[in-house]
Amino acid sequence: DDDVKAVAIIDSKAPSIPPNLHLTYKFLTILCMRKSNLTKISRDDLKMFENLKELWLPNNNLHELPGDLFEDNPSIERISFSSNKLVLIGDEILKPLKNLKSANFRKNLCINAVFEEDGKGISLDELKSLLRVKKVAKRADNFKAKVIQKPKFDEKVGLNILSSFKNDKILARKLFNTQDDSEFTENSSNDSIITQDG
Repeated sequence: DDDVKAVAIIDSKAPSIPPNLHLTYKFLTILCMRKSNLTKISRDDLKMFENLKELWLPNNNLHELPGDLFEDNPSIERISFSSNKLVLIGDEILKPLKNLKSANFRKNLCINAVFEEDGKGISLDELKSLLRVKKVAKRADNFKAKVIQKPKFDEKVGLNILSSFKNDKILARKLFNTQDDSEFTENSSNDSIITQDG
């Protein structure tokens, strides 16, 4: 499936990114896991997606983001971790992302901020400053006891797949448009989506 450029996993029970996803979809530029009970993510989960430009992980149960998360994905331009339960974020997490255009950390325990290249939200420098605040780590200690039990992995994962598209941004707006995460509520396209329910 070399023509598949975007995959969305929605309403699943997968606590992590499916480990063999990159074997089936080798040239992904957009990856979304939304409302999927995602509880962890690491550099190893992303390093196989060397063409990745957009990573959308809203409405999950993430508590921590390691500082080296994007070391192998310098081409990423847009990220979203909104509506998670983040209490600890590595202060150098954005350093490898030289072409970052959008970063959404809204509705988390330790941060509630969004950066957009077009001027919406705070500036990138302000966001980086927020991520360096040491109080974030202190708050992490206070919330560790409240981490919920990880759900069992469910191999039946629903996939929304759109193949051979030309405009990543328009596609993302269509694929990941939701009522509770309004990042793409405006200017959504009418691109067709192939849906597979697990």
